[in-house]
Amino acid sequence: MDTKTRDYYFDNAKFILIILVVMAHGISKAEGWNPVVTTIWTFINMFHMPAFLFISGYFSKKAAAGGRADVQKLFTYMLYYAVAQIVSVLFDHFVLHDPEVTKSMLYAMSSLWFLQIIIVYHTLLPFLAGLKNSAVMIISLAAGMLIGFDAAVGHFLSIHRAFAFMPFFIAGYVFSPELMAKARQTGAAVRIGAGAFLAAVFAAIHFKLLNMPDMVFTGPFNYYRIAEDTGIAWYSAAMWRAAHYVIAGLMIAAFMLVIPRGKTFFSRFGARTLSVYILHRFLYVTSLEFGWVKNNVNSWGSFILLVLIIIAVTFILSLKPFDIPFKALRSIKLDRILNKEGK
Repeated sequence: MDTKTRDYYFDNAKFILIILVVMAHGISKAEGWNPVVTTIWTFINMFHMPAFLFISGYFSKKAAAGGRADVQKLFTYMLYYAVAQIVSVLFDHFVLHDPEVTKSMLYAMSSLWFLQIIIVYHTLLPFLAGLKNSAVMIISLAAGMLIGFDAAVGHFLSIHRAFAFMPFFIAGYVFSPELMAKARQTGAAVRIGAGAFLAAVFAAIHFKLLNMPDMVFTGPFNYYRIAEDTGIAWYSAAMWRAAHYVIAGLMIAAFMLVIPRGKTFFSRFGARTLSVYILHRFLYVTSLEFGWVKNNVNSWGSFILLVLIIIAVTFILSLKPFDIPFKALRSIKLDRILNKEGK
């Protein structure tokens, strides 16, 4: 897309979020070193993927126009996932020598679950497009809560995550452009208030006033598994999921209010966040395998250096050369393939 037609507001939001994604993975093995680092990790994980899904949902309004799926977009996501999954399996098997690497296309390799659930959402959208926004939102909330009672779903097609995170995607899908425009026109007082709210959440996490189990917002875990691993009752796990919907929703709203609205030095990198998301996985799993973070980050100096490296890596992976293979995948048009086969 030409830079003149890009919306810098959303590019800014997406680039800040992809830094947070890489940050959350990068510091995951350092979060036990210091309580503040643990708070940073928890704070980021509580809202960064829900925020990404909110934005994805907001830009999916045309994907189900007229009750029909955007087949080309769905096909492109499938290509992304298939290629990323195959390359990840080969990388983990031949480079990292992981004896337990999955051999299935149905079970996503670590962070590739995001692509799986986007495919699920775009498949479901045509069936929801004809309903009222309030009904779609209620259905997504009910599905997200009810899937927690199913102990059999697990990681298959990331179905649990797809339904658990669906309210955030649907919230973006039903969010009107008019309301978004009003949110972008709010004054300094509202933005300061939003920043203060995020700071208050950070403080509440740090001082254990908000002590949400991380299994509630990080993984595809049913209520019984959360109860078993954390010692809380299954109904408490269900209540925490409901609370997460509310808290993460407010954090997303605050985040969208505080991000820069005009062009910044990093705006142009916001167009290539999905490629960064896929590519950073290889660095992440390699760092886990060799214990780069776990064995070396044990002071504020080393932690700050890690953060700077994470930011630098995010910028580097956002450069155009790294987007070349993804651009090639985007250029594959399903209608051309079908037309050739039909001849």
